[in-house]
Formats: sequence, C-alpha cells, structure tokens
Amino acid sequence: MDATNCQNDDSAAQNSSPAAPWKWVVPLLAVMAIPMVLERFGVVPVSKLQFVGNQRPEGSDWPWLGVVATQALLVGGLLVVFWREYTRSLPWRVSWWTVPVGLLGMLAWVGICELGWEHAIYQMLPGADEKALARSSINPSESFPEPLGYSLFLLSRFTVLVWVIPIAEELLLRGILLRMLQRDDWWAMPMSELSWGSIAISAAYGALTHPNEIFAAIVWFAAVTWWVRWTNRFWDGVMIHAVTNAALGIYVLIYHQWHLW
Repeated sequence: MDATNCQNDDSAAQNSSPAAPWKWVVPLLAVMAIPMVLERFGVVPVSKLQFVGNQRPEGSDWPWLGVVATQALLVGGLLVVFWREYTRSLPWRVSWWTVPVGLLGMLAWVGICELGWEHAIYQMLPGADEKALARSSINPSESFPEPLGYSLFLLSRFTVLVWVIPIAEELLLRGILLRMLQRDDWWAMPMSELSWGSIAISAAYGALTHPNEIFAAIVWFAAVTWWVRWTNRFWDGVMIHAVTNAALGIYVLIYHQWHLW
C-alpha cells in the first residue's frame, strides 16, 4: 500500500463544529457497566463469573448469557443510533488490507498469549493467587446444552466481539482519547497527526485493560495505532479489531481455548 495515497482519506473529518464527546465514550462505558449493574440487581450472582478449574457452580453460566445478550442489544443499538455522528466526523473508508492485518493480529495475540508470560511473572510475586488472573472460561456446548441457549450465546457473543467491542473501543481510544490529548479541536484532527506518543499510550491502554494478556495487548494496540496513523483511516482500526476478534472467536471454538473468550 502506498501510504501517500491515504493521507487525504480522512480529510473530511475536519468539521467546523465539535462532535458530542459523550457519544464517543458511552458505548464502551456501557459495555463495562452492564455486568456491574446486573450484578447489583442480582442477575449476575458471582462477580465477573470467574472460576478456576472445576470450581464453577452448576448453572452459573446462564447469567452470563444475559450479560452478553444485553451488551449486544443495548450497546449495539446505541452504535446504530449514533452511527451518523461517527461517520460525519470520520467518513467510512476501509482498506482491504485490514483483513490480512487483522488475521495476523489474531496469530500474534494467540502466539504471545500461549507463551504464558503473565502467569509466570505473577506466580513469582508474594501471595500470588491463581484466581486473580482467572477468566470466565465458558464452554458454550457444556454451559448451554440446549440448541436455543447455545445459539443465543454464540450470536450474542460474536455480536459483542465483532460489532460492539471493535467500534466502542476504537471510538474511545483512537477516536477521541488520543486526539483529545493532542488538540482542543480533536474532532478536526486527522489520524495521520497522531503522535508517536499515541502509540505508547495505546500500548499502556492495552496493558491496563487486558491484564490477562498484557504482552499481547501491548503489541496489538501499539501496532493498530501505528497502522491507523500511517494510513490515516480510523475505520481501518475498527475493521482490524473486528477481524482479529472474529478470528479469535473461531479459534476459541475450534481449539476449545475458552480462556481467550
């Protein structure tokens, strides 16, 4: 790809009036808030539904179906409602390169995660508790043996993985946060003006939000910011994110690596 041909791709992002910042932040906040709200009202009885090995109580996965279904419906709906706002500031343009780059991102994520550096380092710390790095390793074929429950879980989970999270997280990180840190008129700033410091901030964000996969997150988030900066296409980052998550979800189903959900 000739990066010089991409430099004007998002020039239309330079609006004369600011976009509403809360519309860029609320979707991801809603994704994170839904499990806590449902737990507060007793829908999710165990915090984060995280168990180690065979310690998962029988029937404990059903509330998680409610969580992912709510995330898919509520946050997915918000993204649809605000879609024109996002594309007015950042016009929809995507390169076909995002598909192979997203697949490469999945391979890098899985490969780095399989090294197990996080667990190795954590186990060397005083008072290490395996539960601290536990994840909700849900096997849908066991948790939802009935076809309806199984289908609903996969539909909801992949909607969150491929639609909700890629758009919501990219809007927050590369759509508003990185640009707001550089310019007051952040809505008018093209992706090509992201500083090299933005790559470091992206890596730090990935590490903080993905403690179970710190090293993979550092590499992936930094690389995607570099790509978006180089191509000047915000939606390239969204598509790479979506392809990586879709491929990761398929990998989890095929190889039963439920801890990567």
